[in-house]
Amino acid sequence: MQYVILFMFFISFFFKSYSQKTSHLLSVSLSNNGQITPIIHDFYFSPDGYNPGDDTYSFLQSDPKFNLHYEITFPKNWELCGKFGFGFRDESYIISNVPNANGTEAQQYYHAALGARYVFELGKFQISTGGEIPFFYCSEYKANFTQNDPSSTVSGKVTTSAGYAIGLNNSTNLKFFIGKRFFIMTEISFGFLYFNLGGKYTSLTEWTTPPNPPNYYEVERSYKKFTITPPEFSFGFGVKIR
Repeated sequence: MQYVILFMFFISFFFKSYSQKTSHLLSVSLSNNGQITPIIHDFYFSPDGYNPGDDTYSFLQSDPKFNLHYEITFPKNWELCGKFGFGFRDESYIISNVPNANGTEAQQYYHAALGARYVFELGKFQISTGGEIPFFYCSEYKANFTQNDPSSTVSGKVTTSAGYAIGLNNSTNLKFFIGKRFFIMTEISFGFLYFNLGGKYTSLTEWTTPPNPPNYYEVERSYKKFTITPPEFSFGFGVKIR
């Protein structure tokens, strides 16, 4: 019994001492969602058929990605790092050669990554580089089209099933400390990803004026492939908690 008590005391003392030597850093950033954007664009936003960017009065696109970073730096200059991100892509357009016609397209993205990096201290600069396992979830793609004209009232809906990507990244982070606690940061991540996107593609077109039966069809449409990704760049700021 005394050995168990001694062992438990040693373990608690070890973790207490070890935890006192760790640093905890929290930061937020804005990124370009660069690792998945090209594949997402080609698969979801450029399907066969009409491309709204070809003939429009206006075409608006928004696709930001927001990230939360948490890092624990241990003795001997290595750290565990976690990242959680949320992004979305919204598009709206007005078609120039069809009276009173407009459309929207939308999708959301969720990102989580866990990794380990080695840390270099260079005065006020801190550089860390290593590897991480990223996971991306892409929500269902939704597109809507409407035409409200006295001679023709039409509405259309298109959906494509959700998907995900998982892989292995190199992750490099650069921080510049402003004082002892606050810092600005930039990060680059790139590597290999396996994409498993889609599954079911549906299209529904309904006519109110003149009245016609709705047109609905459904097909299998998917993308499954390993690929080397372009980099994702993040820029932000943070604080050293302790």
